[in-house]
Amino acid sequence: MQIICVLLLSAVLFSCSTSSKEGLFVTIAGGAEFTVHPVCINFERTADFTSHTSKLGDKTALLYAYPHDRYIYLFATSVQSKKHVIAFIDANRKIRQVERVATGIIATETKGITSEAEVRYALILDDNTTEDKKISAGQVVEFSDDLLSLKIEDFPSVKVGKYSFYVEIADDDLERMKGLMHRSKLSKNEGMLFVFDDEDYRSFWMGKTLLPLTILFIKKDGIVDVVHKMDVYKDPFDQHVPTYPSRQRCKYALEINQDVITENLQNGNVQISEK
Repeated sequence: MQIICVLLLSAVLFSCSTSSKEGLFVTIAGGAEFTVHPVCINFERTADFTSHTSKLGDKTALLYAYPHDRYIYLFATSVQSKKHVIAFIDANRKIRQVERVATGIIATETKGITSEAEVRYALILDDNTTEDKKISAGQVVEFSDDLLSLKIEDFPSVKVGKYSFYVEIADDDLERMKGLMHRSKLSKNEGMLFVFDDEDYRSFWMGKTLLPLTILFIKKDGIVDVVHKMDVYKDPFDQHVPTYPSRQRCKYALEINQDVITENLQNGNVQISEK
């Protein structure tokens, strides 16, 4: 019998205090200081930071923070062409990668950016305010005491037999349409749980998806309906890629890296406990 449980993990704290000055801010080697809006520290965080871009300014930034290392994927949309600087930062507060990312108009068409390595933080800055601050990989970022003391909640955890995955929740139309599109990497212990309002026949495709995935369709009563291995299409941007349907009416779908789970889960008894 295979059991799947969705659990909300307890919050954890930042660690390694480096500054005694009060306030939520970071200081990048060289003296550039930014007030931080840590809008993305709870489990409901989304890869889409569009709604928070109004907080960006000459001395303000957004911060994504996680209690474990992961490949971070981010994107934003805008009717006007804009660029943002994203600094991916590891657990030792060292910048591993700096990217300038353009916004898109439609979420499903916006490629966004995936970190090249598993990291702990992503600092988002307005490109217009960073030209003279020379932010680059290898620099160390200091976090204020107040910022380090904030609690960070992890993603819900989904247990599949002996395996456990942190999952992003896709529970509205836009999030379900976007899914795992455009992501170049996904941590082995992560996935995406699609939650629907009711049970119905479901069908997924691999359009604009760059990773081979396994999908589990799950019924409301906790039974795994069917499992598909979904390969990357030779042209993932082709509109005529194959589809992968459920056999029965389902309420959930779980996407994870392909071949992480080797057991046959079809018709397994599944129990899902949502927050």
